[in-house]
Amino acid sequence: PALVGRHRRGAPLELFSGPADTLRQMRNYIGSVAADAAGAVIATSSPVGGRGLYWDAASGRCLGTTALADGCGVAPAAGEGFLLSSGLGAMLRVDAAGEPRQAVLAPSRELSWDNHFRRAAAGA
Repeated sequence: PALVGRHRRGAPLELFSGPADTLRQMRNYIGSVAADAAGAVIATSSPVGGRGLYWDAASGRCLGTTALADGCGVAPAAGEGFLLSSGLGAMLRVDAAGEPRQAVLAPSRELSWDNHFRRAAAGA
């Protein structure tokens, strides 16, 4: 099924149709959503599917994907593109089509976003 869409005041809900194989890989789950500074590109992530997807906000067309195991965090990067983070400690800077431009952090056993917060919540 379509997992991403938009709503404009006074108009019906519009769902974006993406590549069927990619949507299947996401296993019906979106973890995060972010827009670039211009509002022209929407980034979504699926940690379950290990993917980031990038959408043209005007047309709903899928611009590209990024494979990242347990990738959930997504935020607009300074300038253009997005930062995509993983619960395994990785962080990538990607362009608006999802092409990796820079590995900001490599996966690490010492650093894990989700585990860090779990340990902090448990008082460890």
